[in-house]
Amino acid sequence: MLIEFTVGNEKVSFDPDVLIAISDDMHKELTGTPSDIAKISRWIANIKHRRDAKKDEYDAHWGRRYHELKAGAYKNLYALNPTELGLESALSDDNRVIALKKELGEVQETLDTLYGLQTALSAKMESLKELGSHFRLNARMAMEQ
Repeated sequence: MLIEFTVGNEKVSFDPDVLIAISDDMHKELTGTPSDIAKISRWIANIKHRRDAKKDEYDAHWGRRYHELKAGAYKNLYALNPTELGLESALSDDNRVIALKKELGEVQETLDTLYGLQTALSAKMESLKELGSHFRLNARMAMEQ
């Protein structure tokens, strides 16, 4: 399963299973995993900013459209006086509201995936530390024999 998203102008595509897997090269893992965690953290910060901007865009459009409908656009569209339920219904059918809500959901899905990956990489790092500890202990015991 590939995860794909854009950070700034950079298109990011990676297989999370590859990042989470532990290879036989402990040195590579112990030096690479913190770097991977830092990279994921930077991506999370960027995506959070994008999510917040998308939420602001959604709220602004929703508010503008609500006031347009309430000020007369609803009556022009439906030949009825607007009610709160009618305004909500009209807003839920608004193409831009639908598109922005979908985009917001996609950004949130990417963010949730990255949070999960960050947690998995942190667990991987803890496992690597534990394995390193066992290797050092085994090496010390072998030297003492």
